Amino acid sequence: MTISSRTATAERRLSELRAGERAYVTRIDLEGPQRRRLMDLGFVPGTAVTVEFASPLGDPRSYRVRQALIALRDEQARHIVVRPVDTENQR
Repeated sequence: MTISSRTATAERRLSELRAGERAYVTRIDLEGPQRRRLMDLGFVPGTAVTVEFASPLGDPRSYRVRQALIALRDEQARHIVVRPVDTENQR
């Protein structure tokens, strides 16, 4: 069985994306104040997010959200579910 490039558009955790990858937020798997904080930072369903870069040890990472650069630890980013943009079909 071969894996097509279309499987790259399946939902993933924000913490799984690599630098340079772009995705759209689909949901946040948290409740209460932690969910509200992430939404206040701009991680709202439908919003585009780009992984800008990671710290030298890989955690935290910086994300471009609505023209702001936001740093999140992987522990926080793994609660944000995204759908990566299929870069092959964008050209």
